[in-house]
Amino acid sequence: MEASVADNRKGLLTADLVPSRPRWAAWPALVVALGLLLAGTAAAGAQDAAVLANARCSGCHGEGGNNVDSFFPRLAGQQKDYIISRLKGFADVKRVDLHAQFFMTTTAMRLSQAQVESLAAYYAKVPVASPPPGDSALSKRGEVIYSRPTANANGKPCIACHGENALGAGAVPRLAGQHADYLERQLALFKVGLHRNDVAHANVKNLIADDIVALAAYLEHL
Repeated sequence: MEASVADNRKGLLTADLVPSRPRWAAWPALVVALGLLLAGTAAAGAQDAAVLANARCSGCHGEGGNNVDSFFPRLAGQQKDYIISRLKGFADVKRVDLHAQFFMTTTAMRLSQAQVESLAAYYAKVPVASPPPGDSALSKRGEVIYSRPTANANGKPCIACHGENALGAGAVPRLAGQHADYLERQLALFKVGLHRNDVAHANVKNLIADDIVALAAYLEHL
């Protein structure tokens, strides 16, 4: 009788010390469940960003930021930090850029910080549409201009900031795949100082009109 009680007590102690199912055995299932939850949240966030982009931006920038109207820039594939920076700038009513005030200020002011970041992340992940066929000789000339310093001693080649494939980085914008007509207008504004950017102004102020056309053609077809 005493041996039986002792055996039972030993069994209870053993059961307490070595559970039949270790507590960590449930962790893989919990990790999987958490992963599915986060994936679902991310998918819902991406869907919300697409809806917001379609409602607020697609009229000018096209579905997914791949517009065909070269009066407005493509946003597809653009750097996230650059989009955030630009939207913050557009919300500044003190901007002297009347074009930006007319098209962007009201829209930008109505966006919350969360919406700004959501839109930027959305457009950064959208693939850029293939450009139409271009003039290969003109693009080749543009490639040379993109890769070499300008005649201005203070100027740097475009490639130094925008990268080998003009994809940009961080707050430096992507230029690859952008509309040539749009790029020509922006470069002309940098050239005469109407766009306030000392680095860009120094790099393009000595370019002639034909150089700008060639450079824009090269970048559009990257």
